[in-house]
Amino acid sequence: MKDLEARCVYCTRTHRLLDDVDAGELPEEAIARCREGADDKLVVISMQEAFKRQENAARTEPEEISGEHFEEMLNILPPRGWVPGADGGASSFKISEPYIGNVHSIYAALNGRYFTFRDDVSMPHAEICAKVFHSEAYRGEGKEKTENEEARER
Repeated sequence: MKDLEARCVYCTRTHRLLDDVDAGELPEEAIARCREGADDKLVVISMQEAFKRQENAARTEPEEISGEHFEEMLNILPPRGWVPGADGGASSFKISEPYIGNVHSIYAALNGRYFTFRDDVSMPHAEICAKVFHSEAYRGEGKEKTENEEARER
């Protein structure tokens, strides 16, 4: 396991950890060594900060998907934190394998619509539902209403 206080060269554009900074090596020297063939923005930061930045960059906002895709992902691997929707209520689950670090793909079904996004694996069901409900994908202008939403408005 890497020493989280050790320093590394990190690309702020691609969010990739490029290399360790050698003991006694100046930050400018490490960046110059890693810059060869790359025109990216490079910085020297701790491993802990690099991992944190990678996880933050991997998080996404909810996007609407098909019910078929939701079911496919539910059945492809054993789900983590699955909350099945009782009586048509909201349901959610997380893919058991991480996308990176503690960031996993999360799936939610809410009011007959289906969504996915990436976020922290420890996010509870209620927070998942709230994130989807307040998202642009759910609330966005120009979205056609589902039959369930139209029926509730009648």
